[in-house]
Amino acid sequence: MIQSLTPELIAAGVTFLTLLIDALRRYHNDEEVRIYQLPWIEFRALFEFGRRLFFTIDRPDHPVLTTDKTLSQIKTELGKQGVKWRHRFAYVYEGEELNGYIYYYDPERDHPHRMIHLRVFDEGALREIQAHEEPHWYHHPIAHLRSDDMEFVPANEWAKRRLENAVPVGYPN
Repeated sequence: MIQSLTPELIAAGVTFLTLLIDALRRYHNDEEVRIYQLPWIEFRALFEFGRRLFFTIDRPDHPVLTTDKTLSQIKTELGKQGVKWRHRFAYVYEGEELNGYIYYYDPERDHPHRMIHLRVFDEGALREIQAHEEPHWYHHPIAHLRSDDMEFVPANEWAKRRLENAVPVGYPN
């Protein structure tokens, strides 16, 4: 669902513009502008809003894992096991509540730098997890964008095993 304009977002936008104009004024007056003086926090809030506004797409019909764990439990349990939440450069699926991934290396594959990408949807009493395994976006950007070597079933099974039996951070087998 597309986020609406909230007071926090409006405040972030006004603060961002104010601080950016101040930095430009100082630069124009030949004053020193340090990188940490730029409005990064406000920029991140605006970026997240724009991502949800312009990159939300319909939810695809991929295989899912269903669980009765809460969003908080899923986020905490998988986070302790190495899943990084808030994957900022991914498309947003309609109704998505959580978005994260875990990196791993598999030398047996054509694209050895891999990731398991997890999307969590709140469906009332249950949560649905859509997981897929794919080439990592940083190491294999073209293969990632083309969805080469993407698999759903092993990733869903991995998520199920990790939710049922937590294991230390490491290779996601």
